[in-house]
Amino acid sequence: MVRLGQNTMQEDLLQVLCCPSCKGDLKLDVKRKQREEVVEGTLTCKSCAAVYPIEQSVPNLLPLTEEEGPQAISSKEVKAHG
Repeated sequence: MVRLGQNTMQEDLLQVLCCPSCKGDLKLDVKRKQREEVVEGTLTCKSCAAVYPIEQSVPNLLPLTEEEGPQAISSKEVKAHG
């Protein structure tokens, strides 16, 4: 069980997070929030436009591969739009 404030995405984490690809600042887009915890959303790099999903309060900040490109999104979003 994950408790609020431990290993979950919260808005104040933007102060210490950066884009793993170019080290640029990230912009948070919240789709769903529960108390202070961001449950679903995206982090978008202000420099290179890479998009990193937040799912179940966990930001996926794995560096993108060349095949994925700067607009990589989660598999759940691909299914929703495809």
